[in-house]
Amino acid sequence: MQLCSLLTLDVADVDALDEKHGWRITSASGTTLTMTYRNDLQLFFDAAAFTSDAINPAKTGQNAPISLTYIGDDASIHRRPQALTTQARFFLQFMRAHLQCLVQASTPLSTLLTFVSTGWDKTCVVSRQVRSLDFSARTDCAIRSDEKLEVCANVVLPVVGTKMLVDFEVLATVENMEMLVKVLPRARVVYGEKYKEDRMTEFLRGRVERSVRGSGSGSEGAASWADAVKDLRNRLVAQGRKGEGKS
Repeated sequence: MQLCSLLTLDVADVDALDEKHGWRITSASGTTLTMTYRNDLQLFFDAAAFTSDAINPAKTGQNAPISLTYIGDDASIHRRPQALTTQARFFLQFMRAHLQCLVQASTPLSTLLTFVSTGWDKTCVVSRQVRSLDFSARTDCAIRSDEKLEVCANVVLPVVGTKMLVDFEVLATVENMEMLVKVLPRARVVYGEKYKEDRMTEFLRGRVERSVRGSGSGSEGAASWADAVKDLRNRLVAQGRKGEGKS
Protein backbone atom coordinates (compact mmCIF):
# COMPACT_ATOMS: atom_id res chain seq x y z
CA MET A 1 0.00 0.00 0.00
CA GLN A 2 1.74 3.20 -1.18
CA LEU A 3 1.35 6.91 -0.50
CA CYS A 4 -0.31 7.72 -3.82
CA SER A 5 -2.91 4.99 -3.41
CA LEU A 6 -3.79 6.06 0.12
CA LEU A 7 -4.23 9.72 -0.77
CA THR A 8 -6.47 9.06 -3.79
CA LEU A 9 -8.98 6.73 -2.13
CA ASP A 10 -12.63 7.62 -2.64
CA VAL A 11 -15.42 6.84 -0.16
CA ALA A 12 -16.02 3.37 -1.58
CA ASP A 13 -12.31 2.60 -1.38
CA VAL A 14 -12.15 3.75 2.23
CA ASP A 15 -15.09 1.53 3.14
CA ALA A 16 -13.46 -1.42 1.37
CA LEU A 17 -10.18 -0.78 3.19
CA ASP A 18 -12.04 -0.79 6.50
CA GLU A 19 -14.06 -3.91 5.73
CA LYS A 20 -11.16 -5.95 4.34
CA HIS A 21 -8.24 -4.80 6.47
CA GLY A 22 -9.81 -3.04 9.47
CA TRP A 23 -8.11 0.27 8.64
CA ARG A 24 -9.89 3.59 8.21
CA ILE A 25 -8.44 6.98 7.32
CA THR A 26 -9.91 9.52 9.75
CA SER A 27 -7.95 12.60 8.69
CA ALA A 28 -5.33 13.73 6.19
CA SER A 29 -3.28 16.90 5.89
CA GLY A 30 -0.79 16.87 3.04
CA THR A 31 1.05 13.58 3.45
CA THR A 32 0.27 13.32 7.17
CA LEU A 33 -2.40 10.73 7.93
CA THR A 34 -4.38 9.60 10.94
CA MET A 35 -5.76 6.09 10.63
CA THR A 36 -7.68 3.85 13.01
CA TYR A 37 -7.55 0.08 13.25
CA ARG A 38 -10.80 -1.67 14.20
CA ASN A 39 -11.79 1.36 16.31
CA ASP A 40 -9.20 0.28 18.88
CA LEU A 41 -5.98 1.95 17.77
CA GLN A 42 -5.16 5.31 16.22
CA LEU A 43 -1.99 5.61 14.15
CA PHE A 44 -0.59 9.04 13.21
CA PHE A 45 2.29 9.22 10.72
CA ASP A 46 3.71 10.95 7.65
CA ALA A 47 3.04 8.62 4.75
CA ALA A 48 5.78 10.23 2.66
CA ALA A 49 8.40 9.07 5.16
CA PHE A 50 7.44 5.45 4.39
CA THR A 51 7.58 5.62 0.59
CA SER A 52 9.05 2.30 -0.49
CA ASP A 53 12.50 1.84 -1.98
CA ALA A 54 10.85 0.79 -5.23
CA ILE A 55 9.54 4.34 -5.64
CA ASN A 56 12.53 6.24 -4.24
CA PRO A 57 15.60 4.03 -3.80
CA ALA A 58 17.78 6.97 -2.71
CA LYS A 59 15.44 8.09 0.06
CA THR A 60 17.38 8.51 3.32
CA GLY A 61 15.38 11.19 5.10
CA GLN A 62 15.05 11.51 8.85
CA ASN A 63 12.19 9.85 10.68
CA ALA A 64 8.97 11.82 10.86
CA PRO A 65 6.77 11.94 13.99
CA ILE A 66 4.72 8.81 14.56
CA SER A 67 2.32 7.83 17.34
CA LEU A 68 0.13 4.88 18.26
CA THR A 69 -2.76 5.49 20.65
CA TYR A 70 -5.46 3.32 22.19
CA ILE A 71 -8.94 4.72 21.50
CA GLY A 72 -11.04 1.72 22.54
CA ASP A 73 -12.01 3.61 25.72
CA ASP A 74 -13.42 6.58 23.80
CA ALA A 75 -17.11 6.82 24.67
CA SER A 76 -17.76 9.15 21.73
CA ILE A 77 -17.08 6.41 19.17
CA HIS A 78 -17.97 3.28 21.14
CA ARG A 79 -21.29 2.20 22.56
CA ARG A 80 -19.41 0.20 25.16
CA PRO A 81 -15.94 1.67 25.63
CA GLN A 82 -13.33 -0.76 26.91
CA ALA A 83 -10.65 0.30 29.37
CA LEU A 84 -7.10 -0.65 28.45
CA THR A 85 -6.20 -3.86 30.26
CA THR A 86 -2.74 -4.66 31.62
CA GLN A 87 -2.08 -7.18 28.87
CA ALA A 88 -3.19 -4.77 26.14
CA ARG A 89 -1.07 -1.99 27.65
CA PHE A 90 1.95 -4.31 27.59
CA PHE A 91 1.61 -5.00 23.87
CA LEU A 92 0.76 -1.39 23.02
CA GLN A 93 3.90 -0.17 24.79
CA PHE A 94 5.92 -2.85 23.02
CA MET A 95 4.64 -1.82 19.59
CA ARG A 96 5.12 1.88 20.34
CA ALA A 97 8.74 1.28 21.31
CA HIS A 98 9.41 -0.60 18.10
CA LEU A 99 7.77 2.07 15.95
CA GLN A 100 10.10 4.68 17.45
CA CYS A 101 13.11 2.56 16.39
CA LEU A 102 12.04 2.08 12.78
CA VAL A 103 14.09 3.40 9.90
CA GLN A 104 11.07 4.85 8.17
CA ALA A 105 12.75 5.53 4.83
CA SER A 106 13.50 1.82 4.34
CA THR A 107 10.17 0.55 5.68
CA PRO A 108 7.32 0.09 3.15
CA LEU A 109 4.06 1.66 4.25
CA SER A 110 2.28 -1.69 3.89
CA THR A 111 4.79 -3.22 6.31
CA LEU A 112 4.05 -0.52 8.88
CA LEU A 113 0.30 -1.13 8.71
CA THR A 114 0.69 -4.91 8.78
CA PHE A 115 2.97 -4.73 11.82
CA VAL A 116 0.37 -2.76 13.76
CA SER A 117 -2.67 -4.73 12.61
CA THR A 118 -1.24 -8.22 13.15
CA GLY A 119 0.33 -7.15 16.43
CA TRP A 120 -3.00 -5.91 17.71
CA ASP A 121 -4.78 -9.05 16.47
CA LYS A 122 -2.42 -11.12 18.61
CA THR A 123 -3.01 -8.75 21.51
CA CYS A 124 -6.73 -9.42 21.23
CA VAL A 125 -6.14 -13.18 21.20
CA VAL A 126 -4.12 -12.97 24.42
CA SER A 127 -6.75 -10.70 25.97
CA ARG A 128 -9.47 -13.24 25.21
CA GLN A 129 -7.38 -16.00 26.75
CA VAL A 130 -6.87 -13.97 29.93
CA ARG A 131 -10.54 -13.02 30.13
CA SER A 132 -11.63 -16.64 29.73
CA LEU A 133 -9.11 -17.79 32.33
CA ASP A 134 -10.36 -15.19 34.79
CA PHE A 135 -13.85 -16.69 34.67
CA SER A 136 -12.61 -19.91 36.25
CA ALA A 137 -9.81 -18.69 38.52
CA ARG A 138 -8.69 -15.39 39.96
CA THR A 139 -6.16 -14.17 37.43
CA ASP A 140 -3.53 -11.46 37.85
CA CYS A 141 -1.48 -9.82 35.10
CA ALA A 142 1.81 -8.02 35.62
CA ILE A 143 4.31 -6.45 33.23
CA ARG A 144 7.72 -7.85 34.22
CA SER A 145 9.83 -6.15 31.55
CA ASP A 146 9.53 -4.48 28.15
CA GLU A 147 9.33 -7.93 26.56
CA LYS A 148 7.71 -10.04 29.27
CA LEU A 149 4.15 -10.25 30.63
CA GLU A 150 3.15 -12.63 33.41
CA VAL A 151 -0.38 -13.98 33.71
CA CYS A 152 -0.98 -15.88 36.95
CA ALA A 153 -4.08 -17.97 37.71
CA ASN A 154 -4.79 -18.88 41.35
CA VAL A 155 -6.25 -22.39 41.30
CA VAL A 156 -7.79 -23.84 44.47
CA LEU A 157 -8.65 -27.54 44.79
CA PRO A 158 -10.82 -27.74 47.96
CA VAL A 159 -11.42 -31.47 47.58
CA VAL A 160 -7.75 -32.23 48.10
CA GLY A 161 -6.93 -29.16 50.20
CA THR A 162 -4.49 -27.81 47.65
CA LYS A 163 -3.74 -24.46 46.06
CA MET A 164 -1.52 -24.00 43.02
CA LEU A 165 -0.48 -21.17 40.78
CA VAL A 166 -0.46 -21.54 37.03
CA ASP A 167 1.76 -18.94 35.39
CA PHE A 168 1.68 -18.06 31.72
CA GLU A 169 4.88 -16.28 30.75
CA VAL A 170 4.19 -14.23 27.62
CA LEU A 171 7.24 -13.13 25.64
CA ALA A 172 7.15 -10.60 22.80
CA THR A 173 9.82 -10.17 20.14
CA VAL A 174 10.02 -8.71 16.64
CA GLU A 175 11.45 -10.55 13.64
CA ASN A 176 11.29 -9.21 10.10
CA MET A 177 8.78 -6.57 11.19
CA GLU A 178 6.41 -9.09 12.73
CA MET A 179 5.53 -9.20 16.40
CA LEU A 180 6.02 -12.75 17.65
CA VAL A 181 4.35 -13.86 20.88
CA LYS A 182 5.43 -16.97 22.77
CA VAL A 183 3.64 -18.49 25.76
CA LEU A 184 5.29 -20.69 28.39
CA PRO A 185 2.94 -22.08 31.09
CA ARG A 186 4.24 -23.32 34.43
CA ALA A 187 2.46 -24.84 37.45
CA ARG A 188 3.62 -24.67 41.06
CA VAL A 189 2.07 -25.80 44.34
CA VAL A 190 1.47 -23.22 47.07
CA TYR A 191 0.20 -25.64 49.72
CA GLY A 192 -1.42 -29.07 50.00
CA GLU A 193 -0.64 -32.20 48.00
CA LYS A 194 2.94 -32.32 46.80
CA TYR A 195 2.30 -32.84 43.11
CA LYS A 196 5.32 -32.94 40.86
CA GLU A 197 5.51 -29.49 39.36
CA ASP A 198 7.62 -30.52 36.40
CA ARG A 199 5.00 -33.03 35.28
CA MET A 200 2.16 -30.55 35.73
CA THR A 201 4.10 -28.02 33.69
CA GLU A 202 4.79 -30.61 31.00
CA PHE A 203 1.06 -31.42 30.86
CA LEU A 204 0.16 -27.74 30.38
CA ARG A 205 2.80 -27.17 27.73
CA GLY A 206 1.49 -30.14 25.82
CA ARG A 207 -1.98 -28.61 25.78
CA VAL A 208 -1.33 -24.91 25.18
CA GLU A 209 -0.27 -23.46 21.84
CA ARG A 210 3.21 -21.99 22.34
CA SER A 211 2.94 -19.36 19.59
CA VAL A 212 0.06 -16.89 19.61
CA ARG A 213 -1.46 -16.45 16.18
CA GLY A 214 -3.61 -13.64 14.90
CA SER A 215 -7.39 -13.66 14.98
CA GLY A 216 -8.91 -16.18 12.63
CA SER A 217 -5.68 -18.08 11.98
CA GLY A 218 -6.75 -20.92 14.23
CA SER A 219 -4.78 -23.22 16.49
CA GLU A 220 -6.11 -26.66 15.73
CA GLY A 221 -5.41 -29.24 18.40
CA ALA A 222 -4.51 -26.69 21.08
CA ALA A 223 -6.62 -26.05 24.15
CA SER A 224 -7.38 -22.58 25.45
CA TRP A 225 -5.50 -21.52 28.57
CA ALA A 226 -8.69 -21.91 30.61
CA ASP A 227 -9.39 -25.38 29.21
CA ALA A 228 -5.82 -26.50 29.88
CA VAL A 229 -6.04 -25.35 33.51
CA LYS A 230 -9.47 -26.99 33.86
CA ASP A 231 -8.13 -30.28 32.49
CA LEU A 232 -5.19 -30.17 34.91
CA ARG A 233 -7.50 -29.40 37.84
CA ASN A 234 -9.84 -32.27 36.95
CA ARG A 235 -6.92 -34.64 36.56
CA LEU A 236 -5.56 -33.81 40.01
CA VAL A 237 -8.95 -33.90 41.74
CA ALA A 238 -9.68 -37.29 40.20
CA GLN A 239 -6.62 -38.67 41.95
CA GLY A 240 -7.88 -37.47 45.33
CA ARG A 241 -5.42 -37.31 48.21
CA LYS A 242 -3.62 -40.29 46.76
CA GLY A 243 -2.05 -37.79 44.39
CA GLU A 244 0.69 -36.99 46.88
CA GLY A 245 4.01 -37.38 45.17
CA LYS A 246 2.35 -37.85 41.77
CA SER A 247 1.24 -35.57 38.98
